[in-house]
Amino acid sequence: MTDDTTNDIDDDGGAKSGLLADYMDDAEFAREMGVAPRTIQRWDRLGEGPPITRIGRKKYRHRPTARKWLLGREVVPAVIFVIFTMISLVQIGW
Repeated sequence: MTDDTTNDIDDDGGAKSGLLADYMDDAEFAREMGVAPRTIQRWDRLGEGPPITRIGRKKYRHRPTARKWLLGREVVPAVIFVIFTMISLVQIGW
């Protein structure tokens, strides 16, 4: 029986293949989001970021879950919302 767990984490501690292939560490998540690692730490502290998976002291984010979190943060720009509201009010005769 071989032990495949040695290929799950690269030299920098980031997930690369195997069991952790769909997970990002903090550094990779920060790079992909285009923010500083401290921003990720602040999100974690305030409970604003996507859920984390802990393995020892290391934190990982599941890519599909992070995508869902990001999609959940979409907002309608205010101008479009105001125009839509005005059209709706006109349609109901207000």
